Amino acid sequence: MDNRVKIYHEASTRCQNSLTANLRSQDPQPAGTQLKSWMSLLESSLEDVKGSTARKDKSRALIRYEIHLRKAIGNVQELKHKASADQFDDLEAWLTRAEEIHRKFVDMLFQR
Repeated sequence: MDNRVKIYHEASTRCQNSLTANLRSQDPQPAGTQLKSWMSLLESSLEDVKGSTARKDKSRALIRYEIHLRKAIGNVQELKHKASADQFDDLEAWLTRAEEIHRKFVDMLFQR
C-alpha cells in the first residue's frame, strides 16, 4: 500500500506543479482540464486507500500524502486570487471537493 500512496503523492505533486506553472505564466491556459484530472487522481487515491488500509494503519506515506494535500489546497487558495474569472470558478469548485477529500483522509488517519 505504501508504494501506491507514494505514487499518488508524486502524481499529485506533478499536477500541482503543472497547474502552478500554468497559472503563473504570462498567457495562462484554461485550468479546467488540469483540475479535473487532478481531482480524478485524488478521488481514486481516496477510494484505493479506503479499501486497502486497516483502521489502525497510519503509514508514513499516508501521513505525508495528507500533509501534501493540505499544503496543495493552501497553495491553490493563494493562486485563485491571481486567476481570471473563468479559472476562479473552476478553482473554487476544485477547492471545495479537495477539502472534502482531505477531511476524509484526516478522518481515516485520526479515526474521527
